[in-house]
Amino acid sequence: IESFPWCVDLKKFNDHIDGAPLRAELGYAQDDFVVLCNRRHEEVCGVEYLTRAIPRVLNRLPKAKFLILGEGSETSKLRRIVGQMGADSHVRFEGSVSNSMMPQYLSAADVYISPSLSDGTSASLLEAMACQKPVIVTDLPANREWIVDGRSGLLVPARDPSAIADAIVMIGSSPHVAKAYAKEALEVVRRRANVRDSLARYE
Repeated sequence: IESFPWCVDLKKFNDHIDGAPLRAELGYAQDDFVVLCNRRHEEVCGVEYLTRAIPRVLNRLPKAKFLILGEGSETSKLRRIVGQMGADSHVRFEGSVSNSMMPQYLSAADVYISPSLSDGTSASLLEAMACQKPVIVTDLPANREWIVDGRSGLLVPARDPSAIADAIVMIGSSPHVAKAYAKEALEVVRRRANVRDSLARYE
């Protein structure tokens, strides 16, 4: 009952989680800028377009690191793309991560991105917002229900590595703006996606 896709458990996902231990365990330095994507490695999830954005990001944000979670039919293809671009040292494929560990992974990152080509209400987006992370998502109707571009996050066109790179660089080079986006995203989740409030209304 507490896993409704349009809600998030704020006792489990919140801005008080300490991601520093996991960040250190993953080998990230304090000044690294960690980009996290936890979408499935399937064509519809658009992770390929994030990987193709990596060289553009590194040209302007050399301390960027990419933490790619999940698995799927395109995992080998994604690894091959990263290798061909010579970006292996900046990309970590972590495989499937349990939902119980996801709060720590989100808290260890600096920005969350979902480059999906199609989506409904995304539980992983709401979880990132609840952990007070700035978010970058594709400009889809379901995402526009939660994200106001330039206020609670950034919306980018689907299948557009250049736009994805620009958004990542903007977040990474403007910490005050990123913090404002993250704060507003958290407030949106608190107002509209608290699972206990929603269940009470539903009941």
